[in-house]
Amino acid sequence: MLPAMAEKFLAAGAVVWLFALGRIDAMTLAPFLVDLILGFLFVASYLHSCERPSRGIAGLPNA
Repeated sequence: MLPAMAEKFLAAGAVVWLFALGRIDAMTLAPFLVDLILGFLFVASYLHSCERPSRGIAGLPNA
């Protein structure tokens, strides 16, 4: 999940930077803003999954 977060934030950051410099238009920027939102959802999911211990089969703790 960490590589997916890095890809989302790095790609979105590069496109936002190019938009700020006037190198691309808003039609190119829009899909990468969706990637940025997905990146934040990945972070939320990652933080949420770290809070609970993992469970084994049928809800029993792992040995």
